[in-house]
Amino acid sequence: MGIALSVLVVLLAPYAPSRADMLPSPTGPVLLTVSGAVQNTNAPGEARFDRAMLDALGLRELVSSTPHTQGRPVWRGVGLGALLHRVGARGERAVGFALDGYSVGIPMDVVERYDPIIALEREGKRLRVRDGGPGWVIFPWDEHPEITDQAFSGMSIWQLERLRIE
Repeated sequence: MGIALSVLVVLLAPYAPSRADMLPSPTGPVLLTVSGAVQNTNAPGEARFDRAMLDALGLRELVSSTPHTQGRPVWRGVGLGALLHRVGARGERAVGFALDGYSVGIPMDVVERYDPIIALEREGKRLRVRDGGPGWVIFPWDEHPEITDQAFSGMSIWQLERLRIE
């Protein structure tokens, strides 16, 4: 019996999550939930993130105009690519869902090429729901004039609460 169990453990070890891959459980209000084709979770079938967990992924600043705002605000948030990497996303696209029911697919190659952020702050102030929070996908429009079309405007989902990896 002991040998059979040892063999089973050795055979299944590559499929068990490592401690490095495991996500902690949120201790504050959940701002973003990622589900679908993800490998690293902290709840059945999904990864839930509070603000501290998002901050721990590393925040970036992006100064850029958007099709939806005036001027060139300073946005601060987590890289969408970094978030998808942390959950072990394996899919063709991330479908974002907003609090108001809006949804949009963001192809993985778009994430890799343009490296958008999920903004949590604008001009140093936390995004509230009425300001487009809790999260707003912001592309570096000023750095890439080729992304000023309607498709990218639609992928700039605000009031983001969920992502499903497909």
